[in-house]
Amino acid sequence: SVPQTPKNILYVRADSFGDLILFTPALSRLIKAWPAARHTLLVRPGYDSLKPLFPAEIDWKTAAINPFKDTPAAARAALQTLLAELEANPPDLIVAATLSRTWLEVAIAARFPHARRVALGHGAVDPLFAMALELELGVKSSGVFPEVVEADVAALDWENNHRIADHLLGRKGERTAPVLSLP
Repeated sequence: SVPQTPKNILYVRADSFGDLILFTPALSRLIKAWPAARHTLLVRPGYDSLKPLFPAEIDWKTAAINPFKDTPAAARAALQTLLAELEANPPDLIVAATLSRTWLEVAIAARFPHARRVALGHGAVDPLFAMALELELGVKSSGVFPEVVEADVAALDWENNHRIADHLLGRKGERTAPVLSLP
């Protein structure tokens, strides 16, 4: 069973610079609620340049995989390396906090079936990538995230990020908008 207070949280964010900034307020809430947990933000190379703008408590992990462009077969070696690194300290909570699900989030969540796996919205993996994921890696994308937080289609992305934080914490919290402060 998954501990009520997670010890090792993996946030999979393979998206854009702006979306990462929009995620900051919700991420700060989770860090404040679980200060003893390890908070790891998985991003693509280059996106870790945002590190100075984020809470210092975050561990940054880069993966040389672009799940919007690379197929699972093309990224197989990089994916196996990433999964082996994650298995050294397995997450007990995996958060897919993007509305657009990618095969990378699914592949990671499928590798850690004992972790609590939570996704924002019902965004399905692109059908071609989903088929490739199943054929090439034997991973079915349906049902990998047992907990799905309903996204509000009328809300802004940062507001939906707070929805997933509310779900994870089991209570509604303050909705603070993202603020960009340059060092």
